[in-house]
Amino acid sequence: MLAEGQDHYVTIDCVKVALWLFPSLSGHPPARRTLAFVELHDFRIQVHSSQRTPRWVEKLRRNLLYTVLNEEIRLLENADLKLEMHTAKSRNFKLDDDSDEDGEVPRSNGHAYGTEPSTGGDAECNDEAKVTFFADNWHTYNHINSRLYEFGRIDAQLRRSWTREEGTFVLVAQECRWNRILSEEELAEQRSSVESPSLLHRLASSLHLSSCHHLLRAMASTARYLYTSPMSLVDLYAPRVDVTFDHFRIHDAELYQHGSLFLKRYMDERQLWSADIWRDVLLSGVASIIGL
Repeated sequence: MLAEGQDHYVTIDCVKVALWLFPSLSGHPPARRTLAFVELHDFRIQVHSSQRTPRWVEKLRRNLLYTVLNEEIRLLENADLKLEMHTAKSRNFKLDDDSDEDGEVPRSNGHAYGTEPSTGGDAECNDEAKVTFFADNWHTYNHINSRLYEFGRIDAQLRRSWTREEGTFVLVAQECRWNRILSEEELAEQRSSVESPSLLHRLASSLHLSSCHHLLRAMASTARYLYTSPMSLVDLYAPRVDVTFDHFRIHDAELYQHGSLFLKRYMDERQLWSADIWRDVLLSGVASIIGL
């Protein structure tokens, strides 16, 4: 499947959908309220420029970054961040292969369509900075939407030339899961309904209509969530996701924007200074020192 926009490409090799039409009868907990389990195989996103990132990609990364920075990390087996500053004697940024023998990030196969980001000009020595990050078995839970984000492996790499403001960014995530799990309130409600059943539930049990009662409850709850929040009824699984930005500016990164806002808010709360101009001067100075 191919979705082509003016500034991006999206390819999915195969989509599999499993529907839970009768969650009560199939043993699927009604309070979980998920109707579909969707598998996305060989999911690739190629964005030509971070300045023209699609709205749905921005929303996805904003939600994920909020979860990582503000919510609960339930499991993280291993993580590492590496910064390299060296000279690249090539016209283009060299694409690594899928192996990580040298400890670098496995790159997508020529991005989505085998194209390489170009830095322009003939073969010459360009100073280059490279930031590499990886994490193994990273599970984080968002209490707002009761979603558990699971990543078996995350590899990300940012390459930036010192002579240009733009670089390239590649992210490869493996064994990705986005599952809805029962919140503490839902678990308490479920335990309460079992320990202290309502009058309607007791009447249904006495008339041997317990299965019908559970089914009706599930149908009513599903209809409500289908209207208010359709994505809350879907669980996602992707064996591998490749995200590539051919031209990437660090100022367009969600982490940079959130970090700047967090720092400004911290300064306001501590009343370190009141003039906005001094905050902006400091932030710009720090960004220029570290090459942002």
